[in-house]
Amino acid sequence: MAGTLVGGIVVARMSRNDDGWKLWAPALMSALAGPVFVLCMLTQSFTIMIATPALTSFLLGFHLGPIFAIARPWCGRAWRRWPRP
Repeated sequence: MAGTLVGGIVVARMSRNDDGWKLWAPALMSALAGPVFVLCMLTQSFTIMIATPALTSFLLGFHLGPIFAIARPWCGRAWRRWPRP
């Protein structure tokens, strides 16, 4: 949840000048999540093994905010209401 909120805020500010950041920032964060997850799986330290899944979850959640922002204008007004009556 924190990654989604932070991702939306950060990308909204970065994309004021260049809309490309709506795609680059989630791609970079997803690319960073891979090595962090590998570290989680290969470490012998219990502390690192507990901390790295949280960081991986944050990094992977980062892309959701920008993706929701990109997809929202494409859907019609009727699809934005949830739940549907």
